[in-house]
Parts: sequence; C-alpha cells; structure tokens
Amino acid sequence: MKAFVALLVGVALALLAIWALPILEGYVLIRTGGWAIEMNVLVFIVLLLAIYALFRLVIWAWNLPGNVVRRFFERRAAAQLEVGMLALSEGNWRKAEKALAKAAKGSDRPAMGYLGAAQAAHRRGGDARAEDYLDQAGREGRAKDSAAITKAQLQLASDQPEQALATLSRVRRGSESRPRVLQLLARCYERLDRWGELSDLVPALVKAEIIEPAQGQDISRRAALKSLDDAADIGQLEALWRKLDRFSRKDFQYLSAFVGNAIKLGAGEAAEKDLLAALKKDWSEPLIRLYADLPSPGATLTQAEKWLKAHPDSPALHLLTARLCAKAEIWGKAREHYETSVRLDPNPTAYAELAELKAREGDAEGALDDYRRALGRTEEPGPEPAPKLEHS
Repeated sequence: MKAFVALLVGVALALLAIWALPILEGYVLIRTGGWAIEMNVLVFIVLLLAIYALFRLVIWAWNLPGNVVRRFFERRAAAQLEVGMLALSEGNWRKAEKALAKAAKGSDRPAMGYLGAAQAAHRRGGDARAEDYLDQAGREGRAKDSAAITKAQLQLASDQPEQALATLSRVRRGSESRPRVLQLLARCYERLDRWGELSDLVPALVKAEIIEPAQGQDISRRAALKSLDDAADIGQLEALWRKLDRFSRKDFQYLSAFVGNAIKLGAGEAAEKDLLAALKKDWSEPLIRLYADLPSPGATLTQAEKWLKAHPDSPALHLLTARLCAKAEIWGKAREHYETSVRLDPNPTAYAELAELKAREGDAEGALDDYRRALGRTEEPGPEPAPKLEHS
C-alpha cells in the first residue's frame, strides 16, 4: 500500500514538473522609473525565497533578547513550581506558599501556582492571603471553576459549610458532574443535615465512583429516616410515608420513625393502621412495644388478651394489657400484668406506671420501691456472663 501511494506521488510530481517547465524557461521583466530589470523565472523565485528568509531572520534577531529573557523566567517559574508543590506535599507550608507565589508571578499561566499558594496560606492561617491568591487564580478564564472549587474546599476545612455551598453554587453550570464538585456538595449537605438533597445526589455520586452502591443505599436510608423524624405536620409525615416503597414500610426503623413522629405530632392514630398491619404480618416485640406506646391504642382488652394467648412471654404486650385494664379501672388485673411485664423486662416506664398504681391503692412502700427502680435501675442484675476462652 505504501509503495502504491509513493508511486502515485511520484507520478504527480513528474506531471507537475512537465507542466511547470515551459513557465520556468520564461523570464520576468520589472520596470520602475527609468529602470528595467529582466531575469529568469527560476531566479526570480529563488530571489523571493531569499528575501522572505532574510525577513524572517531579521524578525528572529529582533525578538531574540525578549525570547531569551522570557524563557529564563519560564524556567525559573517551573523550578519554583516544582519546589512549591514538593513543599506542599511535605507540609512545609511557609516554603510552599513562597515558592508557589513566585512561580505564579513569573509564569504566563499562573493559575496552578496561585491555587497551590492559596492552600499553603490557608494552612498557615492566612485566610486573607488565600482569598487574594484565589481571586488572582480566578482571573484566568480556564481556572475560574478550579479557584471556586478550591475556595469551597478551604471553607469546608474551616467548618463553613454554608459558605462552601454558596461558593459551589456559583460554579459554572455543568461542573456539577465533576467528581470533586460532587464530593464537596455531598460534604456540605451532610454537615448541614440536608439529607433530602444529599439523597438526590446519590445516583451521581455512585456514577462518578465517589461512593459504592451500598454507601449510596445507606445515605438514602438515613435521608428517609431523617425526613420522617423532621416532618413538621402530620400531612407532610404521611406524604413521606406513602412515598416509601412497600418493602421500606415493613422495615422496623422506618416504621418506628413514622410512629414516633406521629405520636410527637399528637396524631398517633394515623400510624395505628400501618402498625397493626405490620403486626399481623410479622409479630415482633419491638412492634408491639411501639403499639403499646400509642397514646390511645384502638385495641380492646379482649383483643389484647387474645394476643396474650399466642404470645404469653411478651413484656410489651403485658404492658399494653395493663394499660387497657387501668383504663377500664380493672385495677387488680392491671397490677398483675404490670408485675408480669417488669418481671419479663425491668423497664423503667413500666415500673413508674406500676408505682402510680400501687400509690393509688395505698401501697406507699411498694410504690416507693418501684419509683426507685424506675429512677435508679434500667436493668435487673442478670446472670454472670460466660468466661471467654483464650486460645493459645
């Protein structure tokens, strides 16, 4: 193939020479004033080339001193940049700032030097100098975003997440796809407890390989839990709850956050239906404890006693039954279930309610005893832990 191309080029040059030969055999006549200059075409072409070469030589000689000086300063700036970057990596902030500032001033591309000098100045506590270096770096069009990103990084290091977020918001549109911008945005949202926005950022963080998919799922989970905890009214809380998929609504942590905030908002009945549905599908002690903590659970005493037949060793269910008995003023059965509950699980809340019941019955000594347990003991002493075996 190469031989064929070379053959074609050779043929083309030969044809060009044959075409140009009659022209080169002619002459050029130049008349000016009383002068007439006549010369062969080939000599005229050579003369033109010589004049052009002489012109270029004059220009080169004219620029030579400036080029020599400029290259000297460029080499010196490059050497200072290397010294500064090495000092920066070694933690020698003073040396790094001095060298990088010199490198920036002596270079026609000063952005990198100013960005490094800003980091070194910040490390030395010179935030005003760091700001000045970043401003100078930002004047370089190509380094404008890099200067903003570095500034946000330094603001986060100074525990100023709000300012860092404001700085990142001024970064040119489209830069949010840059891994460093995403990473800094994630840190800002986390520091500011803005979990919803952090959750929205998760797909981009995973795509940029800043976090693993499992970490992304954890962030989304924390964001959802935080949103449930922070909902300001029952409408917002229910909207967030319905937004979760059905698998998440079965998760105890999500359900606990939902029920807990519903109770805080004075709308515990809004969570009862979901809580009963969860208990029906998968009975568990934590779930019945959540149900027992509802201000006005809808379960009847008959329903609670029916549950007790299936789960006689549930301390939370005994506590719920005791409360229902107390509500119905069946004091003897209430006391029996309270005592069973604290025997199965020495819970301070159950002890406090049992103490109130005993005080109502006139058992002052028993009430005082239980109040002490509620205030001073969260657990009854249990069996000694098994000794650990040491393997040689």
